[in-house]
Amino acid sequence: MFEMVDVALRNLAHAKSKVIVSVGGVVLSVFLILTMVGLNQAFSTMMDDMITGAGSDLWVTSKGSSGSFHSPSLLPMSIQDNLTQVDGVREAVPLIRTPLSTKIHDEKVLLYINGYDIETGLGGPWSVIAGKSEVNDGEIIIDKALAQKQNLEVGGNLTFSGKDFQIVGISDKTNLMIAYMVFITFDDAKALILEGVTNYFLVTIETGYTLQQVVDNIETALPDVSASTSDETAKAYKDEILGGFVPIFYLLSAIGLLVGIQVIGVLLYSLTMDKAKEYGILKAVGATNLQVYRVVLEQAIIVSLLGFAAGAAVIPPLISVLQVFVPEFIVSITPDMIFWVSILGILTGVVASILPARKIAAIDPALVFKEV
Repeated sequence: MFEMVDVALRNLAHAKSKVIVSVGGVVLSVFLILTMVGLNQAFSTMMDDMITGAGSDLWVTSKGSSGSFHSPSLLPMSIQDNLTQVDGVREAVPLIRTPLSTKIHDEKVLLYINGYDIETGLGGPWSVIAGKSEVNDGEIIIDKALAQKQNLEVGGNLTFSGKDFQIVGISDKTNLMIAYMVFITFDDAKALILEGVTNYFLVTIETGYTLQQVVDNIETALPDVSASTSDETAKAYKDEILGGFVPIFYLLSAIGLLVGIQVIGVLLYSLTMDKAKEYGILKAVGATNLQVYRVVLEQAIIVSLLGFAAGAAVIPPLISVLQVFVPEFIVSITPDMIFWVSILGILTGVVASILPARKIAAIDPALVFKEV
């Protein structure tokens, strides 16, 4: 009985430099996979927070609009009274969300202004890590990444549209990568859009009514608006904003996987050619092709798991370091991702072993009896 695992380990031990380089290549592959999937996860979570964090039961937009960057919503303030009179509506408050380009320290920055109703707090920041969690007129809560990148802090000032705002808080989970969410009062935000207009109405419902009942009541009473639940609104946001990026994320993840397969495949092919005579000896003394295949497969799985394990251990702290220098770089890595990456590690090893295994099958045992 041949101890094939020992043979695999000895082969790898005799090619330490090649193994180290290959493991490094697999780590890069893991980095690409986890980063792409983690970006998608972070964006998805952030979109959910943007909607569910507002605290309302329903979102009311102009007819057929989701209110996202790609599908803006404009509503007349005059319909607020009509909304509050709809059966099942407890309160309906306006929310302004609008992008604004400005300069901070001579650098062009895109802000995503959130002007919310300070009496109810609906639409306000959902995660404040420093300072106050609410604002008054002339005050602003800014995103953590913006504060870090522009060296802003609580007590400082931020100027845009000709008005100075005092920074009273720092929010988390409000970095859109292409824009930074900031929070001001609804009254301050009114100067940034058309007079008498808002982007949304946030609705809470009365006890005893279902969400769908109130949606139907609103759209019947006001046929020029759309009403949707927070979950539906979040899904619409993600479909419109992430829909075009998700295929790119997964394509780059697939490229990362192919890189890992190629790196391990090159290593195994090299080891197979270097050890061709030894494999011939094994076959000459009775080892079957299946047993020798196991050596190659075990080598592949060992290298791939080493690389994927090293990547899973090193990459989360590496991402944290990168975020210090690039605050907009948002990646969310979950235990589920680590699990599936380890499964990919095994599959990578299996696929990478196919070509070297075919080479072994072609080795003639008589090779060992030939003169060198």
